[in-house]
Amino acid sequence: MIHILPYLEHTIRTRKSPQEIHDILQSVTSPKGEWFSGKRGEFIGEIDQYEFKIESKIFYRNDFLPVIKGTIKQGEGAYEVVLKMQPNLSTYIFLIIWYSLLGVFFLSGVLYLITSETTDVAMVLGPIGFIAFGQILSRCGFYFPAKRAINRLEELLSAEIPAAF
Repeated sequence: MIHILPYLEHTIRTRKSPQEIHDILQSVTSPKGEWFSGKRGEFIGEIDQYEFKIESKIFYRNDFLPVIKGTIKQGEGAYEVVLKMQPNLSTYIFLIIWYSLLGVFFLSGVLYLITSETTDVAMVLGPIGFIAFGQILSRCGFYFPAKRAINRLEELLSAEIPAAF
C-alpha cells in the first residue's frame, strides 16, 4: 500500500532474548535530553523492556527524520522486533495542511477549467507541481534515513532475515 504521507513498517527477526535486545538498544541510545552532548549513542530516545521510541542521532536538520517506534514480540522460533516509522507529529501536521491547501487549489483549477471557456491549464499544473515537489522532498528526507536505521538495527540485532526494501 502506498501512503500519501511517509510511513514504513518493518519486522526484524532475531534469536536474541528481549533482555539482550533491550541491552543492545540501550548501549547505542542516548536519553532524550542529551541530543547535542556528543556522548554515546547512534540513536536518541527511550527504551523500555518491550517497547522503544528512538530517532537516529544526526548533527544536521532533517524534519522528515523517522521516529522509530518498536515493540518486541514472541514469534515462531525467534523474537520479532516490529518497527513502525513516521516523521514527527509537527511534520505530519504541516504535510496534511500543505496537501489539503494544494488539493483545494487543484480542485478550484479543475472547476475553473470546466466552467470557463479558457484552456489555461496553469491553474491545474501549478498545484500538481507543488504536490510532486512535496512528495519528492518528504520521501527523500524520510526513506533514506529510514533504510539506514533499519540496516543498522538489523546489524545490531544480528537479524537472520535481511531488510526487504
